[in-house]
Amino acid sequence: MCILNSFVFVYTLFYTVIFKFDAEIMYTLNFISEYPQALINVLAFAALGSIGQVFVFIILEKFDSLILVTATVTRKMISMILSVVLFGHYLKLSQWCGVGLVFGGIGYEAWIKLNSKPNKTKKE
Repeated sequence: MCILNSFVFVYTLFYTVIFKFDAEIMYTLNFISEYPQALINVLAFAALGSIGQVFVFIILEKFDSLILVTATVTRKMISMILSVVLFGHYLKLSQWCGVGLVFGGIGYEAWIKLNSKPNKTKKE
C-alpha cells in the first residue's frame, strides 16, 4: 500500500508540473497561507487515514475478509447515524429503511455466528 500511495503521489506531482497547473498550485498555497488551520486539518486527515489503513491490514491479518467488511460497514453506518444526530442531517424514509436493513443484516450475521458455534459442555 505504501508503494501504491508513493506512486500516486509521484504521478500526481508530475501531472501537475507537466500540464502546468500553476494556478491551482498558487491557489492552494495562498489558501493555506491565509487559513493555516486548513493545513493542520489536511495533515490530520492524512494521518488518521493512514492509521485507518493500518487497522484494515491488522483485521485482514488476524481475521477473514467477512469480518473486515462487517467492521467497515458498521463503522460507516455509525458515522452516518452520528452525522444525523449531531449535525441534524435529514434522511428520507427509504434511507432509514436502508439503515434498518444494514443493521438488521449485521445483527442477523452476528446471531448466526453465535448460534452456529457448538455448545461446550463442562466435564464434571
